[in-house]
Amino acid sequence: MAKKFVSRNDIRAQILRMPDDVKLKTGSNISIVLYFDEQAREVFNIDKTGTYVGGVIRIFKKYRLVDSDGQSFPQNSVWEEFQDGFMVKFRP
Repeated sequence: MAKKFVSRNDIRAQILRMPDDVKLKTGSNISIVLYFDEQAREVFNIDKTGTYVGGVIRIFKKYRLVDSDGQSFPQNSVWEEFQDGFMVKFRP
């Protein structure tokens, strides 16, 4: 299990930073498989530096890290290996 704080700045930039442990496991991959619940498998692109994934605003909205008015609610992301990727949960 690995944790990474999702800051207001991350939410504004619509990125999900990967914990160091996850970065080591992904190596030079250009994409990563993430699950936010047991059935929802999604593939996300990893940035060139291997630090974060983009295109997650829909996920942030679904899990209430950002509301319809654009107000952000920072939380911790908790990452665990799951099937062919990683399960990510958000915790206060």
